[in-house]
Amino acid sequence: SLFHRGGTLSGDNSMPVPTRGAAFGTWARAAGSDYSARLWFTRFNADGSVAGTQKLTRTFTVGADGNSLAGTLTLQILNPSGAVVQQGCGAESGTRVTW
Repeated sequence: SLFHRGGTLSGDNSMPVPTRGAAFGTWARAAGSDYSARLWFTRFNADGSVAGTQKLTRTFTVGADGNSLAGTLTLQILNPSGAVVQQGCGAESGTRVTW
């Protein structure tokens, strides 16, 4: 995810066969180095038809170096009618990309 100043975030899908669209969401500082983020994207079937959406909720802590994070996430997969068809959770870690 790309965190933008002001509390928004975005992500792309660089897969050769697009199975999801771009991700959009918001982030906020909870306290100190702790943050939360929510984002969603559209999911596609192999034939290109819309499969539904996916929503992610993330909580994470930015490392003391300011270049890493670790946290947890929960997800919901919704069908085109908006009904939850799958849920999940996991752990995440990341490192800032520099060019």
